[in-house]
Amino acid sequence: MIENGAFIGQATLPMLFSYDQSRVIGVWDEIQEPDTGLSVDGRLLMDEVERAREVRTMVKAGAVSGLSIGFVTKDATHHAKGRTISALELHEISIVAVPAYPCARITCQICNEWSSRSGKQRPHDRGHCAGNRHQGF
Repeated sequence: MIENGAFIGQATLPMLFSYDQSRVIGVWDEIQEPDTGLSVDGRLLMDEVERAREVRTMVKAGAVSGLSIGFVTKDATHHAKGRTISALELHEISIVAVPAYPCARITCQICNEWSSRSGKQRPHDRGHCAGNRHQGF
């Protein structure tokens, strides 16, 4: 379990596909932690990275829609059922076929920018998908 307020990270993070650190496909450039869980907005590097275009096709087809975070635990309490993480440092967020947390999903997509919260292409109206948040990180 990850406590609210546990996320420590950079203002931007690399977007990977299935944890492949050798091939960055985009950037998560808005990272927030509302009460409902981690919420991110990002964009694929469509013009520069062929793999980004392939991932976009898979997401649009519904073949992949999960998100998974890569992190280092900074503080946690261990108990009989596992651990509760109270501080972690985010390193990356991957688009994946099967996320560890079922609610960690891309909830909206338009063109080449996605998010767990809104995912719309800038400069579209940022309220386009308001209320579509994933939970469970």
